[in-house]
Amino acid sequence: MLDLRPAHKALEHFHHGFIDDSAHTVGRERFLAFDRKAYDKQQLAWGSAAWQMRALDEYRSQVSFSVLLADLATLGFSFDVIGTATRIVRDEARHVEICRRLVKTLGGSDVMEGDPQFVFPPDSFTPIQRVLFRVAGTLCIGETLSVRLISAGRKSTVDPLAHAVMSCLAADESIHSRFGWVMLEMLWPQTSKADRQLILSLLPGWLKGTEKQIVAPAYMRMEREEPVTCAPVSPFGGIGDRERACVFYDAMENEVIPRFEALGIKAKKAFR
Repeated sequence: MLDLRPAHKALEHFHHGFIDDSAHTVGRERFLAFDRKAYDKQQLAWGSAAWQMRALDEYRSQVSFSVLLADLATLGFSFDVIGTATRIVRDEARHVEICRRLVKTLGGSDVMEGDPQFVFPPDSFTPIQRVLFRVAGTLCIGETLSVRLISAGRKSTVDPLAHAVMSCLAADESIHSRFGWVMLEMLWPQTSKADRQLILSLLPGWLKGTEKQIVAPAYMRMEREEPVTCAPVSPFGGIGDRERACVFYDAMENEVIPRFEALGIKAKKAFR
């Protein structure tokens, strides 16, 4: 369960001020102006549930990138690296908050069902191994696929507020993805043989796990002889099963795998 209720009025004020300073087109006034009567109860309930899941994902990312920022600072990375990583943590905090606001606007609660599904490297990993773990796995793979899927879902999002939220997420996560690839390009030539082998050993599991998370639900529905969705079912954003699979494999074949291969990382073999 993810509990996003505030603990203190002063801290809540500071938090909202920080978020609103960078919220741009999705400030609090947009949520206050939302007309819930324009949609039926089923649409609102579906939208609220879907955005709760997004809030869980964004909270997981915020925690993961906060730890990445600490490791980068401890290892003495350059200030532009630290600054960009700080921006990413700030972006993820904003994502959690605007997702929370949208959930509440659609009739949901600050207390959300489910768990953020944190992914942490083993305790035995060194700081640089933890950095490589998050750069390659969470940024290069995770954020690259995330921006593709969000952008695809945004195309059919008819509600203006949800569309603005998705535009904010897509723009930020595009930068997160680019940061990951730039960092990997800088780090990989300097990475020790042992650390390279460690990342290479993890790559098949990362790719398989991502495929399972994104594509497998559609195949499971087909096995149960349930209908596979071909189009979004909500005005608040969504992507059909078939399009989700197409977006995933297109991103893997035309972006993720080629960029790994360009660095000498045998991602094509790992994906097979």
